[in-house]
Amino acid sequence: MGVNEFKRTKFSANTILFKEGEPADFAYIIQTGSVKIYKRGPNGTQVPLALVEEGGVVGEMAIINDLPRSASVVVHEPVEAIMVDKESFNDRLKDTDPFLYSLIKMVITRVRHTSDQTAGLFEKINSNQTKTVKRLNTPPKTTRPSFEM
Repeated sequence: MGVNEFKRTKFSANTILFKEGEPADFAYIIQTGSVKIYKRGPNGTQVPLALVEEGGVVGEMAIINDLPRSASVVVHEPVEAIMVDKESFNDRLKDTDPFLYSLIKMVITRVRHTSDQTAGLFEKINSNQTKTVKRLNTPPKTTRPSFEM
């Protein structure tokens, strides 16, 4: 294992751990506090996907699939975390049963796809609700009755 296998670190509220689209270099195991996961929807809206608390892991998907970050993670309340570098993370995965490793990769691919769909649906629902609220708040058009003789 690498020298930097595990590194304890602290983050204050509103700190961005990583942004969607960035290359993956670390995964974080949340020891105390919580982080929020956000994904950009098709129209650019930041869609909240999850709140990860003590014992949760963030950043693992991009490392396992060797793809850019699929979402952004922001510290919700002050966090103490264990940072695991990509090399150490992958070294541990190499020791995993090949079937389980393939299963993990497949599940993560599905989660990425589901997250994309969720963000799109969230945007669509919010867009429709906004339109409905605007319609409800718009005074009805008044028409004068016409009297024909």
